Amino acid sequence: MVDDFVALSLCRFVSSLIPFVGGLLAGLLYCMRVVCCLFGAINARKGWLYRFPFALRLIA
Repeated sequence: MVDDFVALSLCRFVSSLIPFVGGLLAGLLYCMRVVCCLFGAINARKGWLYRFPFALRLIA
């Protein structure tokens, strides 16, 4: 979960440098995070492993 936070923080910082497009991109990133969290919760309930698709692999 820490890797997901770092990746999203980095994307938010980069998107904040672009005024209009950055706001749209930040909204899209938020929606993608919610969807990925839902997929992760569903897979955890089934007992499967789930890795976030856009998380930085800082800690293996």
